[in-house]
Amino acid sequence: MTVDIRSSQFWIDQWHNHIQGDTAAMSKGYSTPEFWDGRAEEYYQGHEEEGRIEAEETTDRIERYGYLSNGAEVLDIGCGTGTLAFALARRGAKVTALDFSSGMLKRLIDDMPQELKNNITVLQSGWDEIDLEKRGWENTFDLVVSNMSPAIHDPATLQKMVSASSKACYLKAWVTRKRHSAVQEDIWKLLAGKPLEDRHAPFPYMLNLVMAMGYFPDVLYKKIEFTTNMTLDKALTEHIHYFSTVFGDTSHDLEGKIIAYLKQAAQDGMIDETITGRTGSLLWPVG
Repeated sequence: MTVDIRSSQFWIDQWHNHIQGDTAAMSKGYSTPEFWDGRAEEYYQGHEEEGRIEAEETTDRIERYGYLSNGAEVLDIGCGTGTLAFALARRGAKVTALDFSSGMLKRLIDDMPQELKNNITVLQSGWDEIDLEKRGWENTFDLVVSNMSPAIHDPATLQKMVSASSKACYLKAWVTRKRHSAVQEDIWKLLAGKPLEDRHAPFPYMLNLVMAMGYFPDVLYKKIEFTTNMTLDKALTEHIHYFSTVFGDTSHDLEGKIIAYLKQAAQDGMIDETITGRTGSLLWPVG
C-alpha cells in the first residue's frame, strides 16, 4: 500500500491513532473547565515576571514577521489569565480573549490594566463549542493564537483555528513526553497497574498537518521546567478530579488510592511537583 506522508489525511489519521494512547489519556485531565477553575487562583503565582517577559518575546516575534499591527483583530484561544492577550493589546491589537474557565477569566479581568480594557473582549466558551459560521468568524481574525492551551487537542480544532484566521496563526504546545510530574506518574501506575507509556505530545502531528495543509511555519523550541506547590487538601481535590477525568471513574476506590498516596507523599502538609519538558511553537501565514 502506498502511503503519502504529504497528505493532510495521513497526519489526521496518525493524530487520531495517538489519541488512543496513554499520553492523550493523561491530557484529558487538563480538558475540563473545573480543573482550570481550581488552578486559577495560584496559576503562575511567583512567575508573573517570567511569564510577562516570555509573552513580550512572543509578541516581538509575531511583530517581526509582520503579523501584528496597530488595530489588528486577534483571537486568543484558551487565553488563561491573559498574559499573552495583555502583551498583544499593548501593541494596539484588538484581542478577543476566549477561555472555558470562569476562574481563569476572573483572574484575567481582575489583573487587566485599565489602559487595555478597550482593547480586550472577554468571552467564556470552549473552542469545541464555537461555531465559526454562526459567529461570523470564518477568515475573520488577522491573527489567531493558541498558547499552551488544551483547546487545540485534535485535527478538527487545529483546522478550525486556521479557518478563523485571515492572515496568520501562532500555536505553542508541548513537544516532548516528559511533561508529567513524578506524582502524576506514580498515581497513574497505582491506578492503571502499569507504568505510564508516555511517548510524546501531539506536536509532531500539529507540525506535519500544518505543512500538509500547504503552510510552512517558523518553528521555535524551548526547554521548560517549573514547580507547583500546593497544600495537601488542594492537591487531593485537584488530583481526584484530574484522574477521575483521565479514567472516566468517579468511584470511592479511585479516591481512596489517591488520598492514601498523597498523604504519604506530602511534606509538612504540602505537595511539590516539578514538571519538565520542551515546548514548540509554530508561526505561519494563512492564505
